[in-house]
Amino acid sequence: MMKASYIEQIQKQYQWPVLSVPVDITITLYFPNKLRRDWDNRHKITMDALEWLVLIDDTQIRKATVVRSYDPQRPRVELKINA
Repeated sequence: MMKASYIEQIQKQYQWPVLSVPVDITITLYFPNKLRRDWDNRHKITMDALEWLVLIDDTQIRKATVVRSYDPQRPRVELKINA
């Protein structure tokens, strides 16, 4: 369920051809509240959702930065990709 939501969010943000080059990526995870969560599980879901939408696979990632943030009004995932 969450992976489907992440895929949908990524499709709205990234509408270019799938990249085949090395990239640096920043993933900002906006949570609805400050409850304790494992960000690494969310990060893994995001990496899986990127495959074949943005990247061929995650071996293309040179550098990944994951930022935890909060937005009670609009929890989401935001991407910044530098090729």
